[in-house]
Amino acid sequence: MRRLRQLKSESGLALVMAIGIMTVLAISGTAITYYTVENSRSTTGGTASQKAFALAEAGLNNAVSVLSTPANDPQNPNLLPPSGSPATQTAEGGTLSYWGSYNSTTAIWTVTGQGTYRNSAGRKPIVRKVSQQYSITSAQSWRYIYVDDPTGCLSLTATVQITQPLFTRGSLCMSSSAIVTSMASPVTVAGTIQTGSSASVGTSAAHLPVLHIGGGCRYGASGSFVTPCTSAQQVYADTQDSFIDPSVTKAPIDLPLWYANAAPGPSHACTTGSFPGGFDNDSTMNTSLSAVRLLTASAYDCTVTANGQTVGRIAWTPGSPGTLTIQGTIFFDGNLVLDGSAKAVYVGRATIYASGTITFSSTTQICGKYGSTECDWTNWNPDANMLILVAGGSATTDFQVTSSAMFQGGIYARTNYSQSSSVKVQGPIQAQNVTLSSSGQSGYPGTSRVPGGAPGGAIVGQVGGSWSG
Repeated sequence: MRRLRQLKSESGLALVMAIGIMTVLAISGTAITYYTVENSRSTTGGTASQKAFALAEAGLNNAVSVLSTPANDPQNPNLLPPSGSPATQTAEGGTLSYWGSYNSTTAIWTVTGQGTYRNSAGRKPIVRKVSQQYSITSAQSWRYIYVDDPTGCLSLTATVQITQPLFTRGSLCMSSSAIVTSMASPVTVAGTIQTGSSASVGTSAAHLPVLHIGGGCRYGASGSFVTPCTSAQQVYADTQDSFIDPSVTKAPIDLPLWYANAAPGPSHACTTGSFPGGFDNDSTMNTSLSAVRLLTASAYDCTVTANGQTVGRIAWTPGSPGTLTIQGTIFFDGNLVLDGSAKAVYVGRATIYASGTITFSSTTQICGKYGSTECDWTNWNPDANMLILVAGGSATTDFQVTSSAMFQGGIYARTNYSQSSSVKVQGPIQAQNVTLSSSGQSGYPGTSRVPGGAPGGAIVGQVGGSWSG
């Protein structure tokens, strides 16, 4: 009986203990559940933030891809959309977008990519941004009269005067009264310099400030090449060294790319207007147009638009001088012939490709700025108006300027360039080899960037950036 009473008494205590233990377990379970849920929310939020950031980077990469696509001109301020109407697409459970603004004075794009990702924890979507700046420059070879053949000799004869920077991978051969003036500094000659008659590099009165010479100099057709070059070789330079900058190379040419993408061109007809004779004859890049003339007796206007924007144009209004309006990259599958006595001043910035040869002759003048009777050799501003002519043929010499022709702009020859008679040219030249005879150059004011369609004409480089939330 006593044992039974004890058991009844202890059973009450056990019940109290059981209730207590259950309460503790319930509290613990609630706490574990709470912390598990909160940890899950935190993990989900962190993952969403990472995904939003990845989307922002993807948006930025898309914008850079647009800037870097060779068929686009990154100097076009409308190439990327503004912040008020960004380009947006759905991807991986969120959205990515990008926009940009271009400072034409500094040639810098400020580009922003934004990523938005849903928050499964029920909170607001997570937004992340990435911003970056990119500078637009051109191949360094566009600073010079640039000769690419390491085995050739840049020939300067008769009364030729060089008044802008010069860079040759080969040698320099000078005769008669040819002169490389002090204005041409810096001059780089990877090979040797040979002078004859009264030809000289610099003068005793006006020295060339900087000369980079790889193989030495001599006067006359025989004897050893010596370094440093001195007045005995008719070379007058204040500073000499043997450094030949390897980063300066001839800009590469891509004719198939521009045959397919130039606007106007063989694959992109005029949206409005027309060009006399068209841009191609047979939808194959084979130089099918024997003689393309830009300065015709009658006016024309060919404009290509896309998404409400003008992307390319070539228009001509005859006069004395007439006006040649240019924009974008233009391609002719043929030979470009500039002859007769037409005078033209061009307005705008563009690159014109000819798959064959380019020939200037007679008294043709094409100027970036016009004076009273010819090009204004003092006040042309290539940052405002710049025309690059590209000869893509395979002839021994595919770019020639003869007679009394005049041109302000950039010249690119896939093979060789020849200039003779009373020609006057102002602007950079790139060719395998160059011959200049009885003609002259006028001091080139220079530019940090040539039109985007030119070979090596638009290089996109990173400047700086920021990442934010």
